[in-house]
Amino acid sequence: MNRCAAALLCAMLISSNAFGRQQSAPVPLSGSSTPVGKTPSPDFSAEPFIIEKYSLAARFENDGTGERTLSSRVKVQNDAGVQQLAELIFGYNSASEKIDVHFVRVLHPDGATVTAKPDAIKEMVAPVERDAPAYTDYKEVHITVPALHPGDAIEYEIATHLVTPEAPGQFWFEQNFLDRAIVLDEQLEVNVPQGRALLIQSADFSNVAGAETRTARLAPAVAAQIDEPTGGFSSKTENGRTVYRWKHKNLSIANDDPSAGKLPPPKIPDIQITTFKNWNEVAQWYAALATGRAVPTPEIRAKAQELVHGRTTDLDKMNSLKG
Repeated sequence: MNRCAAALLCAMLISSNAFGRQQSAPVPLSGSSTPVGKTPSPDFSAEPFIIEKYSLAARFENDGTGERTLSSRVKVQNDAGVQQLAELIFGYNSASEKIDVHFVRVLHPDGATVTAKPDAIKEMVAPVERDAPAYTDYKEVHITVPALHPGDAIEYEIATHLVTPEAPGQFWFEQNFLDRAIVLDEQLEVNVPQGRALLIQSADFSNVAGAETRTARLAPAVAAQIDEPTGGFSSKTENGRTVYRWKHKNLSIANDDPSAGKLPPPKIPDIQITTFKNWNEVAQWYAALATGRAVPTPEIRAKAQELVHGRTTDLDKMNSLKG
């Protein structure tokens, strides 16, 4: 377990890769032919691509192991979309996770399908590792998308297996809904053992305050209409498992281009889940990780003694250790 994972967990308890691209102005709504009393349909024809479906299913076990399965379908609309999606990149922690590419395929308008071959999948060192050695366990899988053209659709399914828990017997998870692309249907499913105590924080459901609260979001056009596709939440317990589900869609992209002098505020993850009950449990776990790591080895002690030999003052000794 490294400091990065601990920081992530701390952020979750305080409150808490998909697609990234240049941000554009909010998508305009199509116009004047819309019947009176109906909201005009958005026009997404200028978008490089549209994410028609984005589904993430996370499953955890009581021992802290688990897996995440990501499946998606993306419609490519123009050459810019081809350029942006010619290569898909998925990151993972190689010290505790294994990643499986179930499939990456391109569906052409004529019905033909081209599937990425094994040699299109490469494991590479993440750029951050070159600048920050603390991230040496972070790897990336790069997948070259075959025969992609405007009008095609990409489908993929990727599974990431957590085989070595960061904290045995505990698990945590956080997720942000996609907001830098048009997303027609995004779904998140979190599957846990029945009866496992969790702290959950989201806009639609939370139990952090000690009692469960659910929020029904109202559609902006009609105050009495529940906007289920945008903020839908449900849960179900059966066959020894409890499954939490969230639904979301994103039909506009905020204009927060840094060049325009407008930056988005820091964002708390949309959904946060942890089995840690309080800060004391976190402190006990992290203290156990740190035990012994600050104790110098016999080799380091011997080298230090060699460096300070003959030095009479503390300042001289410190300077000799600094080299």
